[in-house]
Amino acid sequence: MLDPYIMGFGSQRLVLGGQIAKSFDVFGPALEKRLLPHHLSIYTSEHVIENTFKGIDQLFA
Repeated sequence: MLDPYIMGFGSQRLVLGGQIAKSFDVFGPALEKRLLPHHLSIYTSEHVIENTFKGIDQLFA
């Protein structure tokens, strides 16, 4: 499901936050294996809103 978005956007990292990040240990190994050909790192965050605003700040710095 993520392949077209990863390839179209040229992603280097996948950030998962919220409730799904808390369940990463359940599906993470399978996801990492599937994304291996894309050389994509996966980052889980419990502070999604904070990181979103940090990213926005970086755009305008």
